[in-house]
Amino acid sequence: FVKIHRQALESPLVRQELSHWIDLVFGYKQTGQEAVDAVNVFHPATYPTNQTQEMDELEAMARQTMIETYGQTPLQLFSSVHPLPLADLVRQERSNSPPPLPVVGTVTGMTWGSYVGAPGMPAPT
Repeated sequence: FVKIHRQALESPLVRQELSHWIDLVFGYKQTGQEAVDAVNVFHPATYPTNQTQEMDELEAMARQTMIETYGQTPLQLFSSVHPLPLADLVRQERSNSPPPLPVVGTVTGMTWGSYVGAPGMPAPT
């Protein structure tokens, strides 16, 4: 289970798309017109900036129920576009790398990534 998910997270596709996800969840596409354009808007009660308002007990309970039901939007950490990865990090194979080893024999299309200590990679020097 862990090996399969680790491989998925280290795959070229995830590395290529991760910066877009960061923009949506923690970045500039979390609020404002960019969020609307990306269809990334949530109920106002789920945003941390809207949770400091004065409210009566019933409204506070309703707000807490909303957060427990559909979650709380994380704090916005970035205000500009997250940089895309270097091309070297998302290439499928390097010319001097050994052929990829399968992660699990019964799962097709998944291979170990190219990182220090990965199966099939030379030992670090």
